[in-house]
Amino acid sequence: MGVNRPVQPRRPIDRSSPCTGLSDNKFVGSRFARESHLNEYADTNNLVILYPQTDISLLRGHPQGCWDWWGYTGSDYAQKSAPQMRTIVNEVQALGG
Repeated sequence: MGVNRPVQPRRPIDRSSPCTGLSDNKFVGSRFARESHLNEYADTNNLVILYPQTDISLLRGHPQGCWDWWGYTGSDYAQKSAPQMRTIVNEVQALGG
């Protein structure tokens, strides 16, 4: 997982409504947060958007920072037990979700 994970809290956080925005590798860094228009949707629907990001790694098989949709983190990549999914759940829970 990447260390830079922008969150969209432009107002006090209603801890009952966190959401997660996952982007493909075309939106590296804060570009997805800026161009997806999820922030505007969140503002009008009382949501908080978490934008978790992967890191870019040739050694781990994802040179463009893609989410694991083919198994580079392990055979459980599409399960709740997968490393990326556990991290996202922990971050959502930290927001109060």
